[in-house]
Formats: sequence, C-alpha cells, structure tokens
Amino acid sequence: RRRQRTQRMRIGLLRGRNVALCIVDHDDGATPAVATADWGYFRLRAVEYSPEALAHWAGTIRELFGAGKYAEALVEARELEAAVKAQFGTNHAGYATALHNLGNVHRQRGSYVEAEGFYKRALAIREQGVGPEHTDVAVTLVNLSLVYRSQGRFTEAEPLMRRAVAIYA
Repeated sequence: RRRQRTQRMRIGLLRGRNVALCIVDHDDGATPAVATADWGYFRLRAVEYSPEALAHWAGTIRELFGAGKYAEALVEARELEAAVKAQFGTNHAGYATALHNLGNVHRQRGSYVEAEGFYKRALAIREQGVGPEHTDVAVTLVNLSLVYRSQGRFTEAEPLMRRAVAIYA
C-alpha cells in the first residue's frame, strides 16, 4: 500500500514537470506503461515479441484510444511501432498497422502534420503489400482524408474519401 502511494506520488511529480517515465520492456518484466509527459522514451529489451504480445499491445492502444487517454495511447503506439519495426522491418503489414495506430493517436491529439506522415507511410506499405483496392487501404485513406478535412484542406480530402468509398462499394 505504501509502495503504491509512493509510486503514485512519483508519477504525479513527473507529470507535473512533463518528464517522461522511461518505459523498459525486457524478458524479466516491464515498467508500467504510464504516460507522465506528452512524449515518451522506450527501451525494448525482449529478445523477440510474439504475435500475441504484439496483438495485446494493439488492443491496449485501442482501449486507451477509446477511453480518450491519448497520451497513454501514444506511449503504447510508439512502443508497438518500435517492436514491430525491429522484428519484421518496415515493409511488413504489421508495421503499416503500427504506423496507422500512431496516425490515429496524433490525429485525435490534433497533431495533424505528424498524423499525415504516419498515414502516408502506412498507405504506401499497404498499397504495395495488399494492393490499392484492399479495405486496409480504404481505412487509411479515410483517416488521411479526415486529417486534411480537419485542416481545411478539402480539395485534398475529397478524392481520398471518394477512393475509399469506391473500394468499399
């Protein structure tokens, strides 16, 4: 009980100063994924991540995102992206999904420039991997279109949305 109180106090101090807690993941355990700042730092030490562990991370991101905990979702999304990149490289479908997740979190936080970059990278990987008419491509097109719409870039948003609708039709 005292240990939990001390941990909460330390986390509160870090948050108050926008200092990131270094998230360490290794085979012996992990630092709790707690967002204490609007940025994060990861030390991925596990030798390899199983598909189940990667799926768990993606689920955690969706839960945090759905609960409006965007800072925490960003911490998890960055960690997932780094793990997938290390394990599968940058042309893997899982890496495209990790980039898409980062785009989602940045879009919700209003970081449209960052979101646009992640969505464009995810789109390129998906188009090459599954083809330009796949529904995964359509999902990324819709989200990139939403980024443009949020910025008032309607002439760029409309063709993307039309293309996504055509894929779904």
